[in-house]
Amino acid sequence: MIPGLSQKAHEYYLKFPEDFAEDVFTWEGKELSLYPYEVEFIKDNSQFQIWLQSRQSGKTMTLATKAAINILLNDYFFITATGARLRHATRILDRTKRLLRSSPYWEDMIKPMTRKSGDTDLRWAKTEISLSNGSGMAAVALSEDGESAVGDSTNLAM
Repeated sequence: MIPGLSQKAHEYYLKFPEDFAEDVFTWEGKELSLYPYEVEFIKDNSQFQIWLQSRQSGKTMTLATKAAINILLNDYFFITATGARLRHATRILDRTKRLLRSSPYWEDMIKPMTRKSGDTDLRWAKTEISLSNGSGMAAVALSEDGESAVGDSTNLAM
């Protein structure tokens, strides 16, 4: 959970992720707004979700928003973004990073969560996000010639 965020606010944001997204995130200088189908997907915490969407329908942004909300609001929540090649997997991770960095709360609330106490460097690698609440996200390729995610624990796979 975000340090300093009350339990009541945390519960509210878990129920209304679209409000959280609109309050906390911006994209390309504008307020992030989600379509109803995106909100339903983000709010759904089912064990399995299948989402059939056409090209250019906002899949990457929706997945990045779901990822950002989950790693900010949940302690020790780990997300694995997968793809046939690492390049595909890192698209969602990169969008999540851009979404977090574009937040008006980046300097005060989110950026401090990316550091260990006393560190001055972001704890983000090319294929990983790590937050001080124990949550994180990693991009892994699932191809024969790529890195494998076998054996890793995850709360959410994309």
